[in-house]
Amino acid sequence: MLAASDLVQVKTLELQQNVLISGPVKAVNTAVVKARAPGELRDLSVREGDTVRVGW
Repeated sequence: MLAASDLVQVKTLELQQNVLISGPVKAVNTAVVKARAPGELRDLSVREGDTVRVGW
């Protein structure tokens, strides 16, 4: 059972946290894209964040 002193009024607050670090920053998720044959990429029909699937 809760006592009246266990209850508080809810408030909206903006939280800010800064972390000072040194060294390289690495992504959590990465992908390596390699070609099956050497050559030069002349056009790319997708952009970062686009959904892609296997096939043509």
